[in-house]
Amino acid sequence: MSALFEILRYSTGSVLLGILFGLACLALFFFLIKGWYKNATFTPVSYIVGAVLGILLIFQSILICGSVSIYRSISRYEMIAQEMVDAYLAYNPDRVFTNSETNALTQDIISNNPLLSYYVGGSEIVGYNVSQYPKALADACRTYFRWYIFRRVMWSLGFVIVAAVIVIKTMEHSQQSHRPSRTRPASRTRMGARPASRTRRR
Repeated sequence: MSALFEILRYSTGSVLLGILFGLACLALFFFLIKGWYKNATFTPVSYIVGAVLGILLIFQSILICGSVSIYRSISRYEMIAQEMVDAYLAYNPDRVFTNSETNALTQDIISNNPLLSYYVGGSEIVGYNVSQYPKALADACRTYFRWYIFRRVMWSLGFVIVAAVIVIKTMEHSQQSHRPSRTRPASRTRMGARPASRTRRR
């Protein structure tokens, strides 16, 4: 939930895009169900489930859009890290970062990019020398965001599947048959047999 508030603060465009994407997914959800069950109608329960699903999809969509936005800017974080370690390269380019030094440098980067603190820490990039740190930071961010976005998509699919089952079970299905009515051939036979009875020979 805290990550959502940070995205609301630092990435307003992702919030708007996430809301639109979530609403579009909700509209497609009802459109596909109605197209598949043409003779059924939605019930109040169906709309309540749809409203809950819409909130969940919007929430997940905002997180996905915010994560994609940050993922695209990872190269900028790598450049920031490169600028911060340039001073170390002048004195000791082969120096290996300790855990405390890695955390300290990462916190310096996070202080200028608060949203990054919810997705990466210093413990993921321990054991690299100074020259390798910017790329290690970028690789750690990319790995985390791929997994984070994948989990958000899987949660969304799970919500959709559960909601679809509930909506379909609660829909009112019409019992009327739309097959064309057939005329009884027996009635035609009776109507055609009446003149024959008048022409009997006595």
